[in-house]
Formats: sequence, C-alpha cells, structure tokens
Amino acid sequence: MGSKGQKTRSDILVAGARLFSLHGYSETGLNDILESTSISKGAFYYHFKSKQDLAVAVLEKLRSDYEREVFEPVRARPDPAERMKTLLETLAELSESGRWDNCRLLGRLTQEFARSEDELGEEAAEALKWLIDFWAEIIEDAQGAAVLRDDIAAKPLAELGVTFYLGAISQQKSTDDVTDLRELLHDFYTLLIR
Repeated sequence: MGSKGQKTRSDILVAGARLFSLHGYSETGLNDILESTSISKGAFYYHFKSKQDLAVAVLEKLRSDYEREVFEPVRARPDPAERMKTLLETLAELSESGRWDNCRLLGRLTQEFARSEDELGEEAAEALKWLIDFWAEIIEDAQGAAVLRDDIAAKPLAELGVTFYLGAISQQKSTDDVTDLRELLHDFYTLLIR
C-alpha cells in the first residue's frame, strides 16, 4: 500500500474513532464515515471489510495510542508515586487537548457492547480489561512503596479509577460540563493516598 493508501486508511481510522466516540457504533452509519472522509464506498471497502472491521481496527489503534501516549511516559518514571501522578496528569492533558477521543471512545464502546459476545464486544471488553490491568500495575507499585492506601487491593481500586475516569469524561463531553477534570482526578488521587 502506497503512502496515499496509508493516509486514506489513517483518515478512515481517525474519522471512525471520532464518530464512534461521539455517536456510538450503532448510531454511526457507513455514510457518516464516507462523508466525514470524503471517500467512496469502494475506497472504504478496499481498506476495511465492514464497519465492524473498522471498529476492531479503531480499538487496535486505541491500544497503540494508549501505549505510546500514556503507558510509555508513565512507565518511564522511576518513582511509584510519580507514576501514579503522571498517569492522572497525562490522561487529563490528553483529554483536555481536543485531540484525544480514546477515553470517551472506550467508555462508549464498552457500554454499548457490554453484553455482546461478537468480535467487537470481545475486543471492547478486552481493551477495557487491558486498561484496568495497567492501572492496577501502577497502583500496586505505589501501594508497595507505601504511597497509596493498601486496605483495598489494587485491582478493585483500578476498576474504580478507570470507571470513575471514563464516567467523568463521558459526563463532561455529553453535557459540556465545565467541571475541571484535573480537579476531579486530584480528588480521586487524594482518596487513594495514605
């Protein structure tokens, strides 16, 4: 695939992610994607077998984006307390940047496919589990360094944190609430510290 083909595929992925995050998978039609990217149906089907195939690719890209934009900077911090703070600060910065729809996208797709057993439902559930596992790793390290409370296991705290964060993003984006995300994340961190 040439550079033009790669750009077209990338444009479709970006448009799909944005539309799925705004309207959900079910409410986003193929025509919405075609209009957003100004491509033909044939060009779409050259790159993706179906809308579901696109959504699976969007979730794969989401994981890659998280790995590069969130996981790597967090893991680069040697201090467990700094890793937890960096996680929350990075998520706030990305969400406020206007270029990061991944949190809202993940929240919307996991909610929409919560009981689905098809490939897309499994991919969405696995992406959410993957994110929770990362949070649990960071929390467990901070608990081991006596930075965070340890009266609750890392996994439930990670589930609470991810649910809290995705819910805050969803509520903020859907209501145009001006609640400061950084303040909410700071309050969450305050609940966790010893």
